[in-house]
Amino acid sequence: MKLRHEQLAQNLKNKLAPIYLITGDEQLLIQESCTAISKCAKENGFITRNRLFADKNFNWQNLLTTANNLSLFSEKTLIELNIPTGKPGDAGSKALQAYAKNPPPDKTLLITTAKLDSSTQKSKWVKAIEQAGIFIQVWPIDIAKLPNWIAGRMQQAGLTTSFDGLKLLADYVEGNLLAAAQEIEKLRLLYGSGTLTIEQITSAIADNAKFNIFDLTNTIRQRNSKKALRILHSFKNDKTEPILILWVLAKEIRNLKATLPMLQYCAKIDRIIKGAQKGNIWNELEKLCLKLSAS
Repeated sequence: MKLRHEQLAQNLKNKLAPIYLITGDEQLLIQESCTAISKCAKENGFITRNRLFADKNFNWQNLLTTANNLSLFSEKTLIELNIPTGKPGDAGSKALQAYAKNPPPDKTLLITTAKLDSSTQKSKWVKAIEQAGIFIQVWPIDIAKLPNWIAGRMQQAGLTTSFDGLKLLADYVEGNLLAAAQEIEKLRLLYGSGTLTIEQITSAIADNAKFNIFDLTNTIRQRNSKKALRILHSFKNDKTEPILILWVLAKEIRNLKATLPMLQYCAKIDRIIKGAQKGNIWNELEKLCLKLSAS
């Protein structure tokens, strides 16, 4: 059976499958899927865990031996098999097919692999596992759906924020789900539960800077270009993320109802930050600060 990652939790409430195959390149979601399966296995009496790492020197007979071993105390066992390349070879393919043909009742096999290409997904061993157990492909979260994913993650932590707050976090982590999860945990530790403002999120992200991120916009409003550049240089030295600075400046531009060319310039800097256009990020941010200070 094929399942999406988000369907796993509900499926585990029904019955523990004899085999799980989890593949993909989004490590956070893969790890969380494995944790959910391990927890469910333990709750169903699978106390013993046996870990196997199938590198190029792996003896596939070890898998079948482990499967057929009878525990002295009749303990159920969770076998965790990692196939890093996603290609078990001929011997591995035969061993996995043999296992899937007659999975032992006192064992649950949890297989993790790198992202499988289309030809491997059609291979005999994958089809055998799909027929005998659960096959889950973990896909990266689409960038357009990332704010919704972050919202769900924040809700689990007892936090909420506006769409602008979600978008700020999504832009900041640039699709890195592990980074997003870490930032949300950081916000939870800083503020507890409740609704967070843009200012709270921004301050948490930039808490290593000598200047507060909003010192820059306040200085720009005072038309103090020299101080604005000094603050910007401080951010550069403190390794403040450029995307965070751009976010705050763009927000200021929209508040000022500045001209369209200003927003287009922000879009240009955004492309440079994301590597879609060549340019020096900090030079462009300096120019934007000077333009805003003079407007």
